Amino acid sequence: MEELPEGPDFSRRIPDLVSAYVAMDVAAEMLNSAIEKYHNKTYEEAFIDSRNSVRVAASAILLKDGCIASTFDSTIRYLEPRYSNILPLDSWSDLEAIQAEGDGIIYFLLKVIGKIKKPNRQQAKKAIITAEQFLNSVRMMVELR
Repeated sequence: MEELPEGPDFSRRIPDLVSAYVAMDVAAEMLNSAIEKYHNKTYEEAFIDSRNSVRVAASAILLKDGCIASTFDSTIRYLEPRYSNILPLDSWSDLEAIQAEGDGIIYFLLKVIGKIKKPNRQQAKKAIITAEQFLNSVRMMVELR
């Protein structure tokens, strides 16, 4: 078995191809939802569904490889040396940098005073494209094994 990166963010498990396929199906459903919301001009929701589609597709790779990573950063640390030539990891990082949702009074206040902007039409479209590319790449990787 391949060595995991150092740190408490990782654990090894038995590779689980069945769960990887389920994760890909869920990611595809999220992407379809994002596309529908984009067409309905609910761009923030389309952005969130697209970003979540990428997250779930990434979990399909981890399940296939028998790895659990507990954070976005640890997932990127796992994927980058192994899959950076196949997956649009930079585009995913760009999506994660955009604050699209939150709760609590501080988030609400920052949103009201204009410090946090909702994802716009272009950002939602870019998120959908990234999710499509990511999911297509994951499908190829999982189905080849």
